Amino acid sequence: GSTSSVNTGPNSAFEGSNYAYIEVSGQSNEDKASLVSDILFEGSVYCLSFAYHMYGKEGYMGDLVVGTGTSSTGSVIDNVLLSKTGNKGNVWYTAAINFSGSTGRKLIISASKGFTLHGDIAIDDLTIHQGTCSNSVDPCYSQPCNMGGTCSSTGGTFSCDCNQGYLENDCSVIDKSNSDNFLCDYEADTNCIFNNVEGDDLDWRPIQGSTPSSSTGPTAAASGTKYTYLEASLPSAKDDVAVMDTTKYKLPSGAFCLSFSFHMLGNPGSLVVSAGERNGNMNSILTRTGDHGDLWQQTQTTIIPYDDLVISVRGIRGSSWQGDIALDNILLTKGPCSNIDPCGQSPCVNGGQCSPNYNDGTFTCSCTSGWVGDTCQLQDVTTGITFTCEFTPGENECVFTNTQTGDDFDWTLTNVKTLSSSTGPDVAYSGEYYAFTEASSPRQPGDVATFTSSTFKLPDSPLCMQYHYHMYSEPGSLVITAGERGNSENQIEIWTGNQGEQWHSSIVQIPQFSDAVISIQGVRGPTSKGDIGLDLITLQKGLCSSPCGSFPCQNGGICTGNQDGTYQCSCKSEFTGSECQLTDKRLETSIACDFEDNEVGCIFENSLSYDDFDWRRRT
Repeated sequence: GSTSSVNTGPNSAFEGSNYAYIEVSGQSNEDKASLVSDILFEGSVYCLSFAYHMYGKEGYMGDLVVGTGTSSTGSVIDNVLLSKTGNKGNVWYTAAINFSGSTGRKLIISASKGFTLHGDIAIDDLTIHQGTCSNSVDPCYSQPCNMGGTCSSTGGTFSCDCNQGYLENDCSVIDKSNSDNFLCDYEADTNCIFNNVEGDDLDWRPIQGSTPSSSTGPTAAASGTKYTYLEASLPSAKDDVAVMDTTKYKLPSGAFCLSFSFHMLGNPGSLVVSAGERNGNMNSILTRTGDHGDLWQQTQTTIIPYDDLVISVRGIRGSSWQGDIALDNILLTKGPCSNIDPCGQSPCVNGGQCSPNYNDGTFTCSCTSGWVGDTCQLQDVTTGITFTCEFTPGENECVFTNTQTGDDFDWTLTNVKTLSSSTGPDVAYSGEYYAFTEASSPRQPGDVATFTSSTFKLPDSPLCMQYHYHMYSEPGSLVITAGERGNSENQIEIWTGNQGEQWHSSIVQIPQFSDAVISIQGVRGPTSKGDIGLDLITLQKGLCSSPCGSFPCQNGGICTGNQDGTYQCSCKSEFTGSECQLTDKRLETSIACDFEDNEVGCIFENSLSYDDFDWRRRT
């Protein structure tokens, strides 16, 4: 009878009442099932004949591969005899293959799940005999006519009488010549005119939610819940290509407007759309390359008339695994583009004004003062000299924020001790507030919280960075990385494990990048006693070897270096001294120390040297 899933698998056996099949429901994408012969074939030539059935969702079914391997390769095929992929219609096909067993070979039949629940693959009536397959086999024996077409043979050749709606010599092309509009929104489990092709390196995959990799790919579809994407993680490599095209469909003649939404964040390669005649040369009509920000963008292009149009979409993997490319809402409409507004989704943010280019479906953003980027998404601080993060609520000088994607949890701001005992700081290093990673449940070992400067456009110069950290008991790691926007970041510094129950200071040099992004990662350790504290981060334009490189100006003071190797500090209004080290109380008539409110306002503090232990405040 039928397999347990609808719209896939055979209704009955090829012969008799039973057959073998893979049930893809409940399996992960690209899972594989293999039949391996329990004997080695020893002999010169054998003939394998069998029937196979591959019926399901067009473009998303898996593969059927028949081949041989040695006794040491397990179920790995090292000599492919036959490979079939995709939907072949609700019909049984037959195949006859010669193979050699001269060195002792196992016969292996492998079937895989693609990217759909409608992808059951079946085999039946498998026979093996020594000697070659008969040369006098009827050319219709292999049932070359797809989608239920009727085969007839004359003089060793065959011809197909195709069912209504199918074309070409083998009935493999679906006739859509009378349709005007085609939509691939990946919501319903229906056939899209764009399907993965054989012979490329990667597949386009349908997905719901975020892609698996951090700092790349969208977190949701452009509309609805599903979209398709190219996964750039291993085992994919630089310049690997994923191709989907319309070769399975006969499209109408005339001009078309192709529009779609795309998402290219991180370090993607290129997205290339081409069009041309079936079996002819393809002409590139639209290309997008590199990082386009963490947002869906819409584009369109007019396709000139062809007699038998084929459109292909190629995703080319970039140099990094953080290069997922995603597509959604692919719409092909008869007639040239005229009424799709590239500014329709208001891509320009932070008050930017959008100007559409209807010729190629692109747009240009005119940003308001203080904002830059393709969509005005970056705060422009390129003219700044010093940037300070004291984590006081409402401060506007900090260039580090919690990243919105790609990590597991956020840094938290507090002005009291962390909740866990025997870990974390009791008070801030400077001021009242500090940031920390909370290692308690539901956090797991290896979870990461990331501060990033990615929402700011930093100065195009070397940067000297000072920060203060607290790692007590069983923390994981604190990692500083930096790099060009859109590329992989390089590790600058790392601290791991217990560093004692006190605040530490570190100064690191950030190399010059044309568009620098700096990240601070807190990695959760093996237990809940692993809170990591972070406070008073200062970024200063220039080299750490400069007069200001030792960060002599305290309490947010701005340092200016002199040619003679000295420096001057410009202090905030409430501080004074050559290095802004003193709280300015000169205008106050009375000063009280009642030790309430964590000693705020008291002019007495514990000495950092010359004594043996500290005074403590107690409730």
